[in-house]
Amino acid sequence: ERVFQLISGEGLLPGEVMLQNLPSVVAAHVLAPPPGSTVLDMCAAPGGKTTALAALMQDRGKVVAFDRSHKKVEHIRKLAEELGVKCVHAQRMDSTQILAPPKRPPPVPAPNPEAPQRAPRSEPSPGAGSKQS
Repeated sequence: ERVFQLISGEGLLPGEVMLQNLPSVVAAHVLAPPPGSTVLDMCAAPGGKTTALAALMQDRGKVVAFDRSHKKVEHIRKLAEELGVKCVHAQRMDSTQILAPPKRPPPVPAPNPEAPQRAPRSEPSPGAGSKQS
């Protein structure tokens, strides 16, 4: 539940001003990436921290923005475009799975020792399948 009911800032000086929450701004300023840096934002939605990083980097370098939701990634891309930010590269990725071992197919079960290993093959008998009168 919201603590404060604030008016929406959308549409207010589009492309020039964006309301940011304090943790996003603080995280970006603590990291303080210089222009030309490459930064990975592993939980990027809704895009405030990502765009704050891009602003501190003067839109020079690369901010790779991951989120596991396709819809949220599209929102980050749209936000970066609206703000004229070109260094943001948003992509769908679950950051909790980055270091997970690759998924492998299940192992092939061992053969049943009681199952026949070979089956005789014989040629069809002459006249097999023909109708006798």
